[in-house]
Amino acid sequence: MVENMQVSNDHIMEAYDDTMISNDDTKKAYDDTMISNDDTKKAYDDTMISKDDTKKAYDDTMISKDDTKKAYDDTMISKDDTKKAYDDTMISKDDTKKAYDDTIFSNDDTKKTYDDTKC
Repeated sequence: MVENMQVSNDHIMEAYDDTMISNDDTKKAYDDTMISNDDTKKAYDDTMISKDDTKKAYDDTMISKDDTKKAYDDTMISKDDTKKAYDDTMISKDDTKKAYDDTIFSNDDTKKTYDDTKC
């Protein structure tokens, strides 16, 4: 009977040891899950940071695009102003040429009148 109790105690001790091993395995699985959860959280946070960086880069690109459009528009306005100044210069040049020609004709008329008077 003592022998049966010893066998029974051995079985109990073996079951206890198996339970402790099982508890250790469960604890390790829990710890691994927590590490995995932390890694997943970090990956999520990194994704959100990357998403924010991408959004900022997009916004900066749109600002740059707007600045480029404004610079283009300013260049077109400047080009139009330059064209108008050129056209005004050509009109002024034509007016100057006409005034010069009128002066030459007037001088010719004055010379003719002078010559006619002299004769």
